[in-house]
Amino acid sequence: MNWKVMVATVALLAMAVGCDEVEEVAPVETEPAEEPAEAPEPEPEPEPEAELQELDELGIQAMVPEGAQMAETPGGVTIIGMDVSMNVTRPSEFGISTELEEAQAWVEENRDPQGLEVEELEDGWLITYTVEGELGTSYALDGARTIGEETFMCQTSVGYESLRDGAVELCRTLQ
Repeated sequence: MNWKVMVATVALLAMAVGCDEVEEVAPVETEPAEEPAEAPEPEPEPEPEAELQELDELGIQAMVPEGAQMAETPGGVTIIGMDVSMNVTRPSEFGISTELEEAQAWVEENRDPQGLEVEELEDGWLITYTVEGELGTSYALDGARTIGEETFMCQTSVGYESLRDGAVELCRTLQ
C-alpha cells in the first residue's frame, strides 16, 4: 500500500471516530524487490515408446506408439493414441490412387491444399498438407507403401499437426 492511501485511510478513520487532529504518516522506506530467479527450463518429455505390432487383418507390422489403440475397420485398421490418429488400409476403388502423380493431382483438385509436400520413399510416397475449413485447420496425410507385393494406404485428416506427424512416422515404419 502506498503512503498516500495510508494517509487517506487514517484521515477517514479519524473523522469516523471524531478526532480533531490527524497526524501525517511518513512513507515507509522499503528495499526494492529482488527479481525472481529464472526458473530452470523443464526437462523435455521423453518420446513415447513404440513397439512393433501386427496390424491385425492386414498381415503387416508397424511401430505403434505406447498406449495407442487399434480397431479393425472395413479394409484396414484405425490407430488412435495420444501421438497418432490414422487409418492403414488396402487400396479401394473409392479411395485415392496408389500412383503418386494421380494421387497428388486428386488432392490438388479436390482438397484445396496449403503447404503441400511430397516425399518419395523407396517403396511408396507420402503427401502432407493442410486444409482450412469451417471447423479450422486440418492436417492431412495421404500415403502409399508397397510391402512385399501388396500396397497399403496411410491416411489421416486431424486437427493437430502433431497427430499428423505421428501418422507420418508410423506410416514410415510399415513392414
